[in-house]
Amino acid sequence: MAKMKTNEERKAELETLTEQMGKQIDSYFESPEKIREHLQFLGKFHQYSMRNAVLIESQFPGAVAVGSYPFWEKQGAQVQKGERGIKVFVPSPVTYALHKDEWVPLSKAPKPIKDGVKQGRIPSRKMMYFKIGHVFEYTQTDAREKGIEVSDIFKRYHRDGGLENEQDIRDALTKLADARNVTLLEEPLDEIGTAKGCYYPELHAIALNPWNTSIEDITVLIHELAHAELHNQ
Repeated sequence: MAKMKTNEERKAELETLTEQMGKQIDSYFESPEKIREHLQFLGKFHQYSMRNAVLIESQFPGAVAVGSYPFWEKQGAQVQKGERGIKVFVPSPVTYALHKDEWVPLSKAPKPIKDGVKQGRIPSRKMMYFKIGHVFEYTQTDAREKGIEVSDIFKRYHRDGGLENEQDIRDALTKLADARNVTLLEEPLDEIGTAKGCYYPELHAIALNPWNTSIEDITVLIHELAHAELHNQ
């Protein structure tokens, strides 16, 4: 069984990864060619946050498509033995409750405090932290040997086409989310496979599948905003 890392070890690992990200960003400005290469890479990984795209590029230059271990299993592919995961930052929200004039993690609070938060009698708030997760690139799996192409995995679920005034619609939906205090996450908190999007009731937040097309983002966002409205009466 793998040894559990201490908080200090986890913090050091996050700091190392952040430093690695900074060095990678610095390298982009060495020449116009480097900047162009970076922009071309981001074009393939626009669905990831900027920092995660940077981390993927620094650890696996030329990556085409990545997913978590469970994601590849759902596609019928297996990560090859001995492959090392690509480290990325994973959002990890933590709920705090007010207890004896201090904000304490709800998970460690006494039961009466948890009950009070659930009943709305005790104030609570959420803070977003990040931990390190791992993803694997297509070539690190046996997908190709099994005849599973990248396009089979990531395009068969896409709805093609466009909308008139697409950006206006997107801006309007974003304003609606803000008005309803719905947080739009940069990416899902965990792998959602082929689902187009999801709503997190405990966070009052919505995440869209990174592999969606533009028109899918809009239609799914409308659907998830309706979920948010229903769950937050």
